[in-house]
Amino acid sequence: MINACRNLAIKMTEAKQFFKILPDGLDPDGIPLIKITKGGPEMFEQALPNANGRCDLRYRPRWKTGWEAIVKVEYDADLLSPESIANLLLRGGLHSGIGAGRPASKKCAGCGWGTYELARN
Repeated sequence: MINACRNLAIKMTEAKQFFKILPDGLDPDGIPLIKITKGGPEMFEQALPNANGRCDLRYRPRWKTGWEAIVKVEYDADLLSPESIANLLLRGGLHSGIGAGRPASKKCAGCGWGTYELARN
């Protein structure tokens, strides 16, 4: 959502103050997590270059199309409307994505992975 502000009239440094994603829990190191409510991970193996130029195998989880999560957003209603929050979530999924191979990745051209859309209820 923060990265999506690049394409709007919202400064990313200010956007961080206007809203936040509320976690469903914390991992053992205290890192906030969002629960995936539908779909499960599969192991994905990929050969990637190290800093020295040699390749190494990396193993990561990957979720196939159809995964779901309920995302809770706390925001300043004097600055943003519910429609604005939904728009930022939508743009974040379309333009930025999450995880490896996402469109906004600085270390790869983007494989189209990690994109998401909003469910219409």
